[in-house]
Amino acid sequence: MSEFDKNKNNDETLYNDSDIFVTQSSVDPKSGISSRLPDNSILQGSKYRIIRKLGQGGFGITYEGVQSGLNRKVAIKEFFMKEFCCREDSTTVTCSQPDNLKKVLSSKEKFLKEARMIADLQHTNIIKIIDVFQENNTAYYVMEHIDGGSLQDKVEREGALSEKQALSIIRQIAEALRCVHQHNILHLDVKPDNVMMRDEKTAVLIDFGISKHYADSGTQTTTSQVGISRGYAPIEQYNEGGVSTFSPATDIYSLGATLFFMLTGERPPEAQMVFSGGLPPFPKGVTKSTQEAITAAMRPSRAERPQSVSAFLSILDGEKFNVETDSQLRHLIEQLEIQGEYKEAYLRCMECIDKGIEVEFARHKCEVLVPLMHKKKVNSNRWAIVAAIVVTLLGIALSVIIGLMS
Repeated sequence: MSEFDKNKNNDETLYNDSDIFVTQSSVDPKSGISSRLPDNSILQGSKYRIIRKLGQGGFGITYEGVQSGLNRKVAIKEFFMKEFCCREDSTTVTCSQPDNLKKVLSSKEKFLKEARMIADLQHTNIIKIIDVFQENNTAYYVMEHIDGGSLQDKVEREGALSEKQALSIIRQIAEALRCVHQHNILHLDVKPDNVMMRDEKTAVLIDFGISKHYADSGTQTTTSQVGISRGYAPIEQYNEGGVSTFSPATDIYSLGATLFFMLTGERPPEAQMVFSGGLPPFPKGVTKSTQEAITAAMRPSRAERPQSVSAFLSILDGEKFNVETDSQLRHLIEQLEIQGEYKEAYLRCMECIDKGIEVEFARHKCEVLVPLMHKKKVNSNRWAIVAAIVVTLLGIALSVIIGLMS
């Protein structure tokens, strides 16, 4: 699980909102009431039973539970903001600081929205949401329970993976991200801790707690805090507004970093270190195509990375990634726009989006080009009408002249 769901040291992840991580005992010192639900607590009229607490972060508590009707284990995540929430009894959650009630309610809505968003992402390699509900004056969502541990645990236990094993896992994560990106969502926290192993071979992407959803135009529709997982977050995530527009290249960086970790057993250097000194040497025996895919994915400039999952996978398959060619296509679109060839420029932009080349640039240009095409069409129609009227008048005049001459 992520830092939201585990008791990790604070140096593992930074957040722009300093309220996210706080130090707090699991028992409120004033009331003596635990912040977590007691074991064997019942939810939804005995539909779910709490077995034990798995972890707690700034925004929620995760439990292992049982779905009684099917007698199967599940993971249950409860919305509980450490900073502002407490329990007035063993179950009911209240806001301990009334001045922050609005913030708590807003965060709870984001929590529920996150659950519904994940539920829409029907994919083998994405965590499955079983149920969402509100109870005890808070909110919950129920997920499949995965026993295999995280990818982080696997590498810590077994050491660096073979290239064959690492590529099998990274392709599964990539396919999960392809599904995420098709829904105009960026995960923004892809890393080994957020990949669970359903079994020895099957990887599952989890924890969409800091993901962002974007409109078709590419602008963000969520305003959640931006997380920075050291070694896995690209430079733009360190900058305010750095992920305000949709760009799969941000998740591609994290994908490459995760592959680097699997092959080396070491956390990648932070983005700033990669920018100034590049990546450390790869282990002997790692193929050239894999090295090139990781190097391309972890380029400091977002514009110079593969712009889609497909582009990243093509490098793994041995295809050469040519940034210069992509830049030339960008230049062509700009020249077509200057020349007033808006439709041709628009079609080139759609081609870019389809191929995963310069996607962020192409989406922005589409926004600009659509009204220009419309205006040009209106003007063309207007001139066509004027031309038709002129031709008609000329015809009438000609007829009159012929009639007078006869």
